[in-house]
Amino acid sequence: MWYRWIGVAHYHTVKAGECISSIAYASGFFPEQVWQAPENESLRADRGNPNLLVPGDALFIPDKTRREESVPVDQRSRFMMRGVPAKLHLEVRDDGQAVAGAPYTVTIDGEPHTGVTDDAGAIDLSISPTAQRASVEVYLADGDTIAYQLALGQLRPITELDGVRTRLDNLGFDCGGERGPLGPKTRGALARFQAVHALEESGEPDAATQAKLEAEHGS
Repeated sequence: MWYRWIGVAHYHTVKAGECISSIAYASGFFPEQVWQAPENESLRADRGNPNLLVPGDALFIPDKTRREESVPVDQRSRFMMRGVPAKLHLEVRDDGQAVAGAPYTVTIDGEPHTGVTDDAGAIDLSISPTAQRASVEVYLADGDTIAYQLALGQLRPITELDGVRTRLDNLGFDCGGERGPLGPKTRGALARFQAVHALEESGEPDAATQAKLEAEHGS
């Protein structure tokens, strides 16, 4: 008996809550296979990073490469998809300093994961490519708790103020939940970030600050 996988190439309009991992997973691909399709060249140039897709982007989904397998008809056969689960990497910092050796609870779409941050303050978890929300609690030695919420796969570009705020929050420079125009809490977080990284302490998301923020955040 022969099994074959087939698919039809098409453009997919990115929706809120979707990311390259969830879209590729639903289509039967690895994220890199979708992102590197020639038809996505202009999107790659615009976004620069596959993790920075925004709602409304048109992402080309290529044809699946046909694969044929010959299997005996008189026994059970198992087919496994490689590349699942996805990886979640977090680095817990407080005003730029790594929070090492701290117990944590990370709840992914209602499922809790516990552990201790490593020497770099990092948390690494295997998660579903379709995961959308995470709540993080890190328990400090002085009894305080660092807590924040993550919308997985929904990071805005660094050129947008919400993208700046999310990266600052994720790096431990709290913007106090501000939204909308640049306000005093975000200016304060920017100034603290700039001071830590020997940048001009303007409190403005200028080009140098955006570049350093993106580099420190990793995307």
